[in-house]
Amino acid sequence: MSNLSPEVLALKRILGQKKSYRETIFRILSTERISKTSVQELKRTVFGILRRYFSLSFDVERNFPSYSRESEERYLLLAALFLLRQRKDEAEVERSFLETFRLLRLSGDPSALFASLRELGRNPFVLPKELRRSPYAYNSLALEIPEFLLRDLVFSYGADKAKDVALALREMPSPVYVRNVFSPRRGELPGRRLSLRRGECHLLPKDCSTKKVESIVDRSFYPVDLIKLLAVDRLSLDGLSCHALLLNQRTPFLACYLDGLLSDVPDVQLTPVFPREQRFRSSVEWIAEIGARRVKPLLSSLELAKTYFPEASMDLVAVQGDDSYLGKAGMRPDVLPNLTEAEFRRLSVLQAGELLEASSFVKKGGSLLFLNAGITADETRHVRESFLSLRRNFELEDDFVLLPSDEKTEGGYFALFRRMEE
Repeated sequence: MSNLSPEVLALKRILGQKKSYRETIFRILSTERISKTSVQELKRTVFGILRRYFSLSFDVERNFPSYSRESEERYLLLAALFLLRQRKDEAEVERSFLETFRLLRLSGDPSALFASLRELGRNPFVLPKELRRSPYAYNSLALEIPEFLLRDLVFSYGADKAKDVALALREMPSPVYVRNVFSPRRGELPGRRLSLRRGECHLLPKDCSTKKVESIVDRSFYPVDLIKLLAVDRLSLDGLSCHALLLNQRTPFLACYLDGLLSDVPDVQLTPVFPREQRFRSSVEWIAEIGARRVKPLLSSLELAKTYFPEASMDLVAVQGDDSYLGKAGMRPDVLPNLTEAEFRRLSVLQAGELLEASSFVKKGGSLLFLNAGITADETRHVRESFLSLRRNFELEDDFVLLPSDEKTEGGYFALFRRMEE
């Protein structure tokens, strides 16, 4: 722990520039010279700060009010306070703090600042008694989630269930893997088996090191979000023999899973559409590796997809909503600290618009599948009701919210619609 400048840089990118934790760590490791030991320390420190961001931020802002929320001084204070509360060696943390202060040429008296930090860090975070008059503010700090989100969860599920969901959002989820039908059936996975529509899926225990499981390394299995498996399980795949369109995709997993389930149907073509070039290129490589030859990825925005495909021509259209990633907060520690109410409400309206755009490709009698990582009413019921109020020729067949507290895995939502025969 020579200095904390990599941690400050990471927090600046994540909290100041709203970048993801994974992308930030990758960028820092690509541009900075950091030893393997320091890399692990960096990951643990940044991850831990983001997990405890609300209580750490509360203490830093109350005790050091002169620094703005996006200042490097504040990010350094967050990092040092976290390390002190993790019972790291005080002398070592102080050396790193002072060295970072010097390297980054920060403002203030570093010795006096650290003296205050030392006293603060010797005790665990204590919820202020005055906040008890405001139950939502008090419990949002206790649960380390935004106050508006806690209100939304209570509105959606009641107080007891909201607490369970909030706690689950801060836990690492159990991963779900499905067998790759295009590869030889080698190896076996631990964990509970989930039989969904002829697919052989496994919900792995949290303590299973998936990177070391041979059957995953050799592509005998690949990861899929459980909400996608549950959604496909409700689809009527019998008779599906034309082109299926999967819009606004982030990964090729849904297309590859459908391809495996429809392996005995000769005329099926699946086109996952990726709006971002990096995801498109990585998906092309991944599809080739697992051997899903009928999956034909396309690089295009949702709006431009109309230049490639005619309206009312698809038996099946699936669209991934541009959501808040709330259901994936267990894997993405950057989600909760960066979640604002204004952005959260905006994404709800955006996803309803995306659903409207996707519906134009569905032919009469065809199916429209909407998926996201939402778990509150804003990204589930409100999107569904907004769409149905504007598209009277569609009816809801099924929908489901998977909460992180239910299966101890990533949360999400799907809504399955059918276009009526006018």
